[in-house]
Amino acid sequence: MTLPVEFHDRLHRVAFRQGVTPEQAEAFTRAYATLSPLEAARINPPLLARRAGLAEDTALTLLVAGARDGLFSFEWGLVCPGCGGFAHTMDTISGVTDDFHCGFCDMTTATTLDETVEVTFACPSTSFDPLADLREHACYHTSQSYPYQAEMAAYHERNTVAEARIAPGQTAELRFTARPGETYRLITLENHSSYTLEVAEGGEAVLDVVADHSGFCGVNPILKPGPVRLGLTNRLEDRVWVQVIRRAPEEIAAYSSAGLPPQPRLSGKSLLTNQTFRDLFGIQELIPDLHIRVQAITLLFTDLKGSTELYDRAGDLPAYDLVQKHFQILRQAVQAHSGAIVKTMGDAIMAAFSDPVQAAQAAVAMMQGIRALSEDWKPEQPGLKIGLHTGPALTVNTGGALDFFGQTVNIAARVQGLADAGEIVLSTAVQAAGPQIPALLRDSGYHLTPETSRLKGVAQAHGVIRCRPGDAPAADSGRTGGFLSRLLRGK
Repeated sequence: MTLPVEFHDRLHRVAFRQGVTPEQAEAFTRAYATLSPLEAARINPPLLARRAGLAEDTALTLLVAGARDGLFSFEWGLVCPGCGGFAHTMDTISGVTDDFHCGFCDMTTATTLDETVEVTFACPSTSFDPLADLREHACYHTSQSYPYQAEMAAYHERNTVAEARIAPGQTAELRFTARPGETYRLITLENHSSYTLEVAEGGEAVLDVVADHSGFCGVNPILKPGPVRLGLTNRLEDRVWVQVIRRAPEEIAAYSSAGLPPQPRLSGKSLLTNQTFRDLFGIQELIPDLHIRVQAITLLFTDLKGSTELYDRAGDLPAYDLVQKHFQILRQAVQAHSGAIVKTMGDAIMAAFSDPVQAAQAAVAMMQGIRALSEDWKPEQPGLKIGLHTGPALTVNTGGALDFFGQTVNIAARVQGLADAGEIVLSTAVQAAGPQIPALLRDSGYHLTPETSRLKGVAQAHGVIRCRPGDAPAADSGRTGGFLSRLLRGK
């Protein structure tokens, strides 16, 4: 598609403000221009990054910052694991529910930000009309990450026995032949409404149905075998495409059993752990009782050792300057490794990562930066203490900002409390989620010592791995079980 000059100029201004190079912005623009109208209506950020030859974080930065500038919009979609369809979409995270029902599969699924929530972008000026073509209509309502998107579109074409596009306030007539032994679904993907229709003697041959915000009203679920006339009135504000689809669950089951890997996508968790999103959209109009599950998130806590004494020794202004430089180092390390700072607490931070390996890399980068800073502050010798833990959590609203809550947060904070200056302490849950992390830390010059610790407020003892820099004395690893020691040595 041809992009207007204004779009090109605005995107480059967005890129400049975000520290993205003109060459990267141009690569993004070229790739964006190659998108079909369907692809541009639901932009998959990782796939766009791949097409542009850019890092996913770079493309996402341009999309998120572009959304703040009005170039793009984005929405949160609840994706059915059965058919890959967007069962529901909403403009804000506040619309995400604890679970959701897929009208196509007639299946209810628990919502998790990492598995079932996908974020897509669109350009408001996109000319795509999802009601223009049945195949593209099906593709539009199916995630691009679903490896059988084309097959699902063909399924819709093959099994749709009647369909009509109905304007607001209008009535359409759908005619088809109901066959004994078959089951049909009356469905509209625009309103996420559906109804199951069985075929049996004594059923109805003529039905009058209303589509409104509550779904379909006036439906008799039993159809008489033979010709059926279904009159449907649209009482919604927008056009809808109503379909009567013959159910063939064995076809969908065959897709799933083929075992093709999904395409990459932007999960809700990945967006919440993106620093640009946190900076530009961190404070939102959130419902007070927001709580959405995350199956696995890696949390990193830090603390600056001796910061209180630092103010006494160096004075307020120099101490404040040092603490702010320390925050800059932490922020750069977090952002460079695809994480986001959730909040600061005095001279400490809490950061979140989708990938535990990148969390460990960020911890190493933080320590390197603080050691360099210490060279300029030898009398004060600032020391950083870092702790990491991986586990499930809830995304919640804390004072209008997106935060994490649960025992994983408590354990991550307690694990950080075990660290001394210059040390990284991680729970064995982090190592289990990222088996290559011990080798990464050793290659970065750390000695690893497995320990078992009791954490305040946590009933069970926890295995942790204490990581000391190479110039620090190693602790006796005999305190731990032999299995964990062998595991860390790769034996």
